[in-house]
Amino acid sequence: MMRRERRAANLLRLKEASPRVEVTVDELVLHGFQSSERHAIGDAFQQELERILAEVDLRSTFRRDADLPRLEAGRISLSQRSRPAVVGNRVAHAVFDSLNSSGREGG
Repeated sequence: MMRRERRAANLLRLKEASPRVEVTVDELVLHGFQSSERHAIGDAFQQELERILAEVDLRSTFRRDADLPRLEAGRISLSQRSRPAVVGNRVAHAVFDSLNSSGREGG
């Protein structure tokens, strides 16, 4: 009897659609930074956003589909001497927060 119940539970899990989030950033516009820092900021941004998305419960974070042609992540506060990695991390969190609220509201 336990085998049947386990098998049924496994089949249900397989049938459930896995949550999928696809984020494409065509352009990241930052003002006030050296152009020589753009790759380091972009790399840190990408790594941190991927890390955040890997750690959250996608089902509860993004409750609706959203196709956002533009996302305004707002302003972040940084010291003048912030390293590119710190900038990228902060921007990733700002973008995630904006995505999260857009996903809840439906865009």
